Amino acid sequence: MVLFNQMKEFNDRKDAGKQLAKRIETLMDGMNPRKTLVLGLTRGGVPVAKEIADYFNLPLDVLIVRKIGAPLNSEYAIAAVSQHELVIGDHEFANYVKEQVEHERFEIKRRLAYYRDEKPPLLLKGKIVILVDDGLATGLSMGVALRELARLKPEKIIIAIPVAASDSLGLLVREGHPVIALRVTKNFSSVGNFYKVFNQITDEEVRSSLPLAKHK
Repeated sequence: MVLFNQMKEFNDRKDAGKQLAKRIETLMDGMNPRKTLVLGLTRGGVPVAKEIADYFNLPLDVLIVRKIGAPLNSEYAIAAVSQHELVIGDHEFANYVKEQVEHERFEIKRRLAYYRDEKPPLLLKGKIVILVDDGLATGLSMGVALRELARLKPEKIIIAIPVAASDSLGLLVREGHPVIALRVTKNFSSVGNFYKVFNQITDEEVRSSLPLAKHK
């Protein structure tokens, strides 16, 4: 299922999160809030996810995904890696990607330690997970996130994104999870083009967004 409508660009990630929360509300009937939580893909998805978590008073946690750029163009993502999974989009660079994975997983562990301050992640088994990012371009990050989540056996995953490239969204829908996208377009150049303010999110901002004291 895909829900979308055409609307103007978002002021910032917080604005996108608030708009997503109102749309998600249409799916919340019948869902048990005691078994529902929100996951933000770091780093850009976290401010969006926080607005959703605050709107419904749900627990918030993060899922760290690292993109791997091409050898001569770091801005061109050719793969994405999570703590245990890897998705390669351009297999021409498969050997190069595999050389980068160890470094990226070390960075993931470093960030997890900093974000959580050694406190454990929220348990996802049997839970309803609202998985949030600030946009869907190639779909590599979301793809590796879904593989990572499959290991943790949630009952259901709802994907929530403010904006998506139609081709990538089509591939994502085939995964079978409910998807909420506020704006879907074929004329997609970059996620940032749909935001008036699209600043770089820092590790400190991610850490301060997490209600670590509530972790059990």
